[in-house]
Amino acid sequence: LIASRKRTGLVLDYLREKGFQQADIDRVRAPAGIALGARTAEEIALSVISEMVLVRRSRARQAAGDAAAPAGEKRPAAALSVVGQRTVRAAGG
Repeated sequence: LIASRKRTGLVLDYLREKGFQQADIDRVRAPAGIALGARTAEEIALSVISEMVLVRRSRARQAAGDAAAPAGEKRPAAALSVVGQRTVRAAGG
């Protein structure tokens, strides 16, 4: 969901009032995007697309039993929450 935190809360409350199951509401990712410190529209778009790629590639690796990762490749894990701030920790920092 691409929205402010306030708007996100309102949308999720609306879904609850309309009878959506909590399990379905928990599938909503908000706010969208990885925390890059984005300010401009272009930077926000980059953070959202980056999260989409991260999720897609994570699913592909799970389906392949993590065989999709080249041998010896070590990348820091990305911590994504359903509702909350996204963070990706760069290697060594």
